[in-house]
Amino acid sequence: MELSKPLILVADDEAESLRLLTSILRTEGYEVAASDSGDLALASAAAQTPDLILLDLRMPGMDGLEVCRRLKQSEATRETPLMFISGSSDTESRVEGLAVGAVDFVTKPFQREELLARVRTHLELGRLRANLEKEVAQRTAELESALEQLRQSEQALRVSETRLASGADLAGLGFYEVDFGEDSTYVDERMCDVCGIPSDPNQVVPGLQFWMDQLHPADRPRVVEERHKLYEGTRERLSVEYRYLHPARGQRWIDHQESVAARDATGHALHAYGVLRDVTERRQAEEDLRQSYAEIERLKERLEAESDYLKAEMRATQPHGDIAGKSAGILQVLRKVEQVAPTDASVLVRGETGTGKELIAQAVHRLSLRRNHVMVKVNCAALPSGLVESELFGREKGAFTGALTRQAGRFEVADGSTIFLDEVGELSLEVQAKLLRVLESGEFERLGSSRTLQVNVRLVAATNRDLIEAVRQGKFREDLYYRLNVFPIHVPPLRDRAEDIPLLVWAFLEDFSSRMGKKISQVPRKTMEALQRHSWPGNVRELRNVIEHGTIISEGDTLRIPILEKSASLAAPGPTLEEAEREHILRVLNRTGWHVKGPRGAALELGLKPATLYSRMEKLGIQPRLRAESSAV
Repeated sequence: MELSKPLILVADDEAESLRLLTSILRTEGYEVAASDSGDLALASAAAQTPDLILLDLRMPGMDGLEVCRRLKQSEATRETPLMFISGSSDTESRVEGLAVGAVDFVTKPFQREELLARVRTHLELGRLRANLEKEVAQRTAELESALEQLRQSEQALRVSETRLASGADLAGLGFYEVDFGEDSTYVDERMCDVCGIPSDPNQVVPGLQFWMDQLHPADRPRVVEERHKLYEGTRERLSVEYRYLHPARGQRWIDHQESVAARDATGHALHAYGVLRDVTERRQAEEDLRQSYAEIERLKERLEAESDYLKAEMRATQPHGDIAGKSAGILQVLRKVEQVAPTDASVLVRGETGTGKELIAQAVHRLSLRRNHVMVKVNCAALPSGLVESELFGREKGAFTGALTRQAGRFEVADGSTIFLDEVGELSLEVQAKLLRVLESGEFERLGSSRTLQVNVRLVAATNRDLIEAVRQGKFREDLYYRLNVFPIHVPPLRDRAEDIPLLVWAFLEDFSSRMGKKISQVPRKTMEALQRHSWPGNVRELRNVIEHGTIISEGDTLRIPILEKSASLAAPGPTLEEAEREHILRVLNRTGWHVKGPRGAALELGLKPATLYSRMEKLGIQPRLRAESSAV
């Protein structure tokens, strides 16, 4: 059966914008209802409820805000996701739109892929919400029906027990009498039936002995002890339930009530009466009821899990991406991100290794006006010193030995976007001088070229070093430090925000469980408390590794964490210069299929002569792969 296409209502008073939106959406296979005014949009929504609404914020007559208010007042469209479209991206407009019920905000001119991604996201969230509400309603109805049946069963059981009790009182149900003075016992016919006593009920010893012999072995000592207390005077009334092995009906549950009618001067029983009744059905009903309540709890937990899943889907649309936390420290960081992101000011992100400095840089870029371009990332510590300048600013053909082609630098690639320099404190003083010039004027030259290039780049830098101390030691330029430190953001270490650890644990656990095909839904309280007490010298990166390891070794639905003292308690030291060079050469060799020579060889990409590259490989312990090399000849 073919599924119906989602219906999207688009309202925009600008004809060209309305036409473009309609064309894009219909090309993607959506049904589109187009309106050029607020009144027509309301009429269209009333005629046929859309799955998603795209609404221009500013329209003549009835503007988008008023249309949104009326749509949210309607029962039919109250839950329909609504996205505002506006040529203005100011915060006030966003706040107004979100306040009246919008779920998203798209700024004109919009990018096709971004628009379609947002449309798909909100349609999917709407579908998940509708499915969840439908299942909740269905499960609620089923539970109410089951509870009503249980209530009826309980009521019927109470009526039955009342009748049985009345019958026992009126007809002597399961009645017996013991006369210790006369040394005689009377057992009526109903008790013979309940207990399966085959002999003459008026025979004292056979009847009682048969009943005693048929008591369940596990319950017999308890019953004997209770009757002894009653007869000795330490107890006024016997009330006990026990299992009884009926010769014809198998194991039954017996409710036994007995009291003493007369005692001698020492308190010992002279005359006693007892009533027995079979309560097996009541016991079974209680067990059925217990299992039903257990089933209700299981369904409740499943609904809660589905609700958590929907919340996680909604969290994925939040502007701060993978940054999880509610501590004062991380919230302060996010406030700073929101303050500086719309500007072009340089940002210096400081923090220990593994605190998530790159995520902060991504958040700054994601909220900036440059977000439609890809952020360029450079790890300054991972680049060999001889290649840093070429990587950042590019080179001309013949700029140095082995530079056989022209190469654009990372700053050229980042023109109009954001460049993220991680571990900026590792740059040499020479490269720092050129970086300062780019920050001041936006100008630089490729290696081997006298032509000045102009770029418009927003810089976000990160470091785990104390740059002020580096300035004092002459290892970092003071003027560059002040250029970078226009807007500093300090990311607190994980040990200072332990309240964020549960959120991070669940975020990592959801990610790894999904990747590994596991369903881990429980973290023991002691485990979570131990995680919060740990000092985490490796910060969030160390926590992530520990959760990944725990996910791998865990079986079932409960997370197992190894002893934290055995986890990676110290951050791994950074690579040496030789290690970084070896890693870079290996990356290029893998990318070129281990071809050293030729037009697609690693030597050409690295800007080295093949003989020089062979020499460096031998020094670094890299063995050439002859098969790959021979195929390149």
